[in-house]
Amino acid sequence: MLKYLKNTIFDTAVYSMGSLITKVVGIVLLPVYTTHLSLSEFGQYGLLETTWHLLSIVLSFGLLTGFMRWFTTEKDEFQRKRIFFTTVVFLFSVVVIFNIVVIPFLKTLSGLVLKQEDMSHYIQVSFILAGLDVLTLQMFNLLRVLNRSVFYVLINIARFAFNLLGTIFFVAHMHLGVMGILWGQMCGYGIAWFFLFRPFIQYSKCQFSLSLLGQMLKFSIPMIFVSLSNIVLSTGDRYVLQFMTTDDQVGIYTLAFKIANFINVFVIQSFTLGYLPRTYQIYGKPGDKRRYSKMLTYFTFVLCIAFLFVSFFSRYIIQFFSRQPDYWEAAVYIPLLAFSMIFLGMKYIFSLGLLLKKKTRYLSLFVSLTALLNIGLNMLAVPFWNIWGACLTTLFCYALLTVLIYSVAQKFYTIPFERKKIMLLLAISIGLYGIGTLTDQFSWPVEVSIKCLLMASFPFILTLFHFYEDIEIQRIREFKQKMIKKYFSDSI
Repeated sequence: MLKYLKNTIFDTAVYSMGSLITKVVGIVLLPVYTTHLSLSEFGQYGLLETTWHLLSIVLSFGLLTGFMRWFTTEKDEFQRKRIFFTTVVFLFSVVVIFNIVVIPFLKTLSGLVLKQEDMSHYIQVSFILAGLDVLTLQMFNLLRVLNRSVFYVLINIARFAFNLLGTIFFVAHMHLGVMGILWGQMCGYGIAWFFLFRPFIQYSKCQFSLSLLGQMLKFSIPMIFVSLSNIVLSTGDRYVLQFMTTDDQVGIYTLAFKIANFINVFVIQSFTLGYLPRTYQIYGKPGDKRRYSKMLTYFTFVLCIAFLFVSFFSRYIIQFFSRQPDYWEAAVYIPLLAFSMIFLGMKYIFSLGLLLKKKTRYLSLFVSLTALLNIGLNMLAVPFWNIWGACLTTLFCYALLTVLIYSVAQKFYTIPFERKKIMLLLAISIGLYGIGTLTDQFSWPVEVSIKCLLMASFPFILTLFHFYEDIEIQRIREFKQKMIKKYFSDSI
């Protein structure tokens, strides 16, 4: 049992690292993008990136999830290879057929997405990237079910390196602009398949099963709508901005969202990949609901700290990632988007009641409805407030989705969440942010010092409102004494 637990923790950490690597590459490359791309080109890239992510979900037919379900429950090795081969052949056929059929419509699609028909080659390469993404994710799923976690991470590291080097070469050296970014992505997929081709051949059993495919599709296709809704909820506003404003506005919003999304990448996703799977292990055991409740309270505490950090130093973060003053306007929109991320994180824990009681259809319904509402509200707000309209809509929709999930999940599995403490955390973080904005006109050493003090004061301010329980204060003191004994006892 102990060996199994250690292996589980190790694999979770490794897969989290692999997932994080693919996200970090986009962050590392931001200075390259903002230095060598104009604001309008960066906006075009943001739209293309969103387009190929949406398309990859559609082209996958949800089979990436279906494959995991069928493969992990099948014990016979021959049948496992049959499942894998059937899935890959279908996905490959869909990708090839789609990219051939769509060729006559590339100019029209370019006009719809980028408002310029002469950029059809961007659309074509983006569609190819979407297909490569589907096939690569399928191979990564195979490595996961085979517990090849180290190989999984090594491939992601190689993909990261070649994507990074390829993008720098094509964008910074060859000056290919947006197309250079797309070719950099191609380099990443190319090296990934250099390593993936051997396990692909080894695990392919040339026997296609139409009946098996039908069963998997019946299970998998509904997953498409949930995945699409999640993408539309977080990125659909860029299409509205493109339709109603300019490429420059899309570029500014895309950069602001990417910076605010640091909270999602480094805090929320790391948490969901590393800790949330363990919630199933404590379900039904004594004290499980209290643990879930405390999990939300202290996770919200961490999210508020992350919000303050990103918001306080948004101007410096933007200037670090971009040397072009045209991009610096994005800093003013980051705090509102960063605050939205708090609700995004809370949503995952509020969803526990629906997940534990297998009522996931409500998640699908709420995410889909909120995604549609997000598009509708953007259509109303963007003409009046431009980027501010998109930011306010994002905050409202994330907050609404969180409230809806909480309200329904509590009916199926009541968890005594500490609502007053959550509201207190949100209120104090907003108050501290408001005070911090008063220092924006000071010299940077004074401004940074005051904002750091405000962040450091956050946990101490909470004591004034009796935030901590006696047992928590006791544990904090014990931890403090342990650290003093460990690091300072030798010097005394």
